[in-house]
Amino acid sequence: MIFHAQPINQPIKQISKKRLEQGREDGVIGFRQASCGYMTEPYRANISEASDALMFDGNCRMNLVTCRTHRSGKDGPVFVLAELNPTPGEF
Repeated sequence: MIFHAQPINQPIKQISKKRLEQGREDGVIGFRQASCGYMTEPYRANISEASDALMFDGNCRMNLVTCRTHRSGKDGPVFVLAELNPTPGEF
């Protein structure tokens, strides 16, 4: 079976870009493709253009909420792409 993540990647990018442009959060935490093979890594997008790197596939297994606790300094609100149900008007 071949897993095609493309249908979910577009809503992830659109929702992230929209929330960053609205200024509701200071950043969006999700996954991006890592430099080695099929690996993924946590990624924080702080501007709407950076949300184009966000993606999701079967290799995205880390708990993204823990990525927020290791930052120094004061963070503003951050949108975590943990569970996504792209229903129109939901976000």
